[in-house]
Order: sequence, then structure tokens, then C-alpha cells
Amino acid sequence: GSHVFVCQAENRHAGKYYIKRQRVEVIVGYPVRFTNGTLPTVEVDEGKEAVLRCEFAGTPNPKVTWKRNGVPVPFARPDGSYNHKVVGNMLVIQKAETTDNTMFTCIGTNGFNSVQQDIQVIVFSTGMSIAAKSGLSAGIILILILICFVLFLVYRKNRKRGKIGTVDQNGDGILAVEATQKSIERQLREE
Repeated sequence: GSHVFVCQAENRHAGKYYIKRQRVEVIVGYPVRFTNGTLPTVEVDEGKEAVLRCEFAGTPNPKVTWKRNGVPVPFARPDGSYNHKVVGNMLVIQKAETTDNTMFTCIGTNGFNSVQQDIQVIVFSTGMSIAAKSGLSAGIILILILICFVLFLVYRKNRKRGKIGTVDQNGDGILAVEATQKSIERQLREE
């Protein structure tokens, strides 16, 4: 906030008395700080609207600006149209495109300092909903876990029977199984 003070100076010289008053406004300010906003990652389907929001506190009130990969928003597309609109402290991506798969930054500035917050936008290029994609991702992870478990059981069973020689774990996390020549010959005779 601001406060107004009146300063008064008196001067008595050669029998004359002078008074000078001056109004002084003192503005008390506070640095900008991020208070609330969109989560650090926003997922949206292609063609849908995405709203990014940043809230800052400070005195005087911070001015909020936006950048997309370091370039100020809004900016015109090659055809002269705009797909990004700044409304107060929000950035509205009217129809998300795969080119919006990038980092957006909101910046709050008030003369004392500037604070920024990054928000990663992920645009799904298919018509699947975000919930369906999340379920699909969870399903894939579950299938991979089951496959690993079955492979482990098969490995353990064959290891006990002496059909598998050694197991080597590569730096990339893939198990390489080497069968000894004797165990291969034994498997061929059994068949």
C-alpha cells in the first residue's frame, strides 16, 4: 500500500518566517511470490481447449506475462491467426495442437522482482480421452509386470532342473540368459 506524509520545513531569517510543506507519498512494496496455479503438467487432447493459470502476490500487484519456449505469447501463426489468448493471469490455448507439446512459462513482475513458473503441456494426438489413455497406460504396465513374473517363474523352474546355465544382467536392464552346451544337448535328446 501507499502512505502520504506531509513534510514541513520552517525557516526564520531576518525577521521573516517561511514555512514550506511538501506532500510525499511513500509506496510500501513487497516482492512477487508464486501463490497458486495450474499443476506443472497439463494434459489435453488435440483440438480441445487448455487453460493454464498462474497466480502471484506482491505489492504493487504483479503483471503476469507468458512465454512459450522463451517466445512471448500471444504470437501469430503463419496464417496470421492466434491460437493462444492471454486473459488476466490465464493463458488459453483455444485448440491444442501437437506443436503445443512444449514448455510454457508464466512470469510475475512488479518492479521489485520477477518470479516464473514452468508448465509442461502434453497434447495427445489421438481422439482417446485422457482417462482412457491413463487406463491404457496402467494396463500396459500391468501386462509387463505379469510377463516379467511369468518369465521369472519359467527361469526359476528351468534353473532348478539345470536347463539354464547363467544369467547376466546387462547395463540396460535386460536379462541375457545363456544356456550351456550340455543343457542344450540334453533338451535336444529329450525332444
